[in-house]
Amino acid sequence: MSGARPVRAEPGAVAPASPALPALRALRADDAPAYRALMLEAYASHPDAFTSTVDERAPLPLAWWAARLSGSAPAPETVWGAFDPTTGALVGAAGLRFETRPRLAHKCTLFGMFVRTAARGQGAGRQLVDALLRAAAERSGVRLVQLTVSEGNAGALALYRRCGFEPIGREPAANLCGDRWVTKLHLWHTLGVPASTYENRSPTAPAAAPPVRQRVLDAVTLPPRARASNYPPPFAERMAGREKRALGDAFGLTHFGVNLTRLAPGAASALRHAHSAQDEFVFVLQGRPTLHDDAGSTTLGPGQCIGFPAGAANAHRLHNAGTSDAWMIEIGDRTPGDCVRYPDDDLRAEWRAGAWHFVHHDGRTY
Repeated sequence: MSGARPVRAEPGAVAPASPALPALRALRADDAPAYRALMLEAYASHPDAFTSTVDERAPLPLAWWAARLSGSAPAPETVWGAFDPTTGALVGAAGLRFETRPRLAHKCTLFGMFVRTAARGQGAGRQLVDALLRAAAERSGVRLVQLTVSEGNAGALALYRRCGFEPIGREPAANLCGDRWVTKLHLWHTLGVPASTYENRSPTAPAAAPPVRQRVLDAVTLPPRARASNYPPPFAERMAGREKRALGDAFGLTHFGVNLTRLAPGAASALRHAHSAQDEFVFVLQGRPTLHDDAGSTTLGPGQCIGFPAGAANAHRLHNAGTSDAWMIEIGDRTPGDCVRYPDDDLRAEWRAGAWHFVHHDGRTY
């Protein structure tokens, strides 16, 4: 629908209210000093829970810790942190380690889970686990998340079970802590697919439909996507201030995606683009973002919406030129073979084998 104009609905949509929970985000290299201090505290205060020790990790240079948080894509690890909403101090962290060998690439490992005692009971642990499950679900080819928990750590075990992990085994003498053997319980999360799917069957065989993960979801408590943008450099940096919460993925939806998107002042929803095979729909909840498309610029308000049919060639994006956050619902299907055109930038995107591949206009890869 080239030159489509927004359709006005009744105003009065309620703006999302941020809950009083610890703030979450993926850690960066400049978080290395705080992350190092947190984990050395974890190793010292709970030696039974970790394979690593203070003696092993304390002598490592800060550059080692920074490298773990570098976030280079596709990174073999990602680490998320929980921050005190008042002081901004790092109070908890947990990571995911992805496998690189082809026969193991369907699974990843949750590691290094720790929340400081003073910050417990505020939802940080559950938020961290949920954020890492989202990061795993977004990783192409990942089907399972596994972890171990020390036998007798009832609090951690209860948290993981609430988050959907199931026990699959018990390993006596997994660690030697001083003069004591530590038994580890092995758990896994199958990311919404029944565990029976993996019993004596081909991974390409038809599987049972994934169950709904949660009957009711408080949308603003869902952690944002682990990666702020899939664009290659230098385009990814232009998406600063944008957060997407993948609501549809949280329920196991596979035919279309639903995002709750927040644009901070000055942020943009995307580079100006048009899909060849996928429909798009946007509904504004709060704020007054500006639509930039082939017909010009139009300011949208709460209750207004707009759609872009596949193949319409109307390149578009939303930009928040206001002084307060803009919130919107974005819906798009997942038709295979989609190609995205970016008329203002030397970029083209192709959806192949379940992932976006970015190339220059002349076909060279990024």
